[in-house]
Amino acid sequence: MYDNIAAILAEASPMGADVWYLANPVAVTCIAETGVFVEDKTGALFLMQDELVETVAVGDSIVGVGGYYNPRAGFMAPVLMDVNFANVTVLN
Repeated sequence: MYDNIAAILAEASPMGADVWYLANPVAVTCIAETGVFVEDKTGALFLMQDELVETVAVGDSIVGVGGYYNPRAGFMAPVLMDVNFANVTVLN
């Protein structure tokens, strides 16, 4: 489990077998067709998960974010792939 996005971005070995979870909430900043962009005070990530698109809105704060990290998935931002939607909770 990582405290913030910067801790994930600093990780040297992406796409391992482990799911990487964020311990703290992140804010939804943009919604795309295949997922959502989130950020905290340390950085930003794209969460690749179609179901999140229909569940969250820009400005929502969410917790329980976890997935397989890929720094180069082609979305102009680091990506958490295959986000476990069941663990995500919208706080507001």
